[in-house]
Amino acid sequence: MQRNSTRRYRGSDDPQVCHVGPTAQDFMAAFGLGASERHIGTVDADGVVLAAIQGLYQVVQEKDAKIEALEARLSMLEEALQAERHRWDKLAGPLNSKNTVSSRPYRD
Repeated sequence: MQRNSTRRYRGSDDPQVCHVGPTAQDFMAAFGLGASERHIGTVDADGVVLAAIQGLYQVVQEKDAKIEALEARLSMLEEALQAERHRWDKLAGPLNSKNTVSSRPYRD
C-alpha cells in the first residue's frame, strides 16, 4: 500500500465522524482482502498490521546485524591504525632526534 493512500475522510455511516486510514476500496485493491469494497474487516486490518510489524522487525534485525559487523570492522581498523602509529613512532623516533633544529642562531 502506498504511503499517500492513507488519508482523512468521512464515512458513509456517519458524516459527522472523520476516519483516518485507507478507504475500503484502496485496502481491497492493495491486499485483496475482505468481503466487499465498502468495509474493512478488523481481522483483515489486524492481519495486515501484524504482517507489517513482522516485516519491520526483520528489517531491524538485518540492520542490527550490519551495524554489529561494521562496528567490529571499525574496531579492527582502529587497532590496526594504532599499531601502525606505534610502529611509525618507533621508526621516526631516531630520525626526529637527529634532525632537531639547533637552538643556536644561524651565522654565516
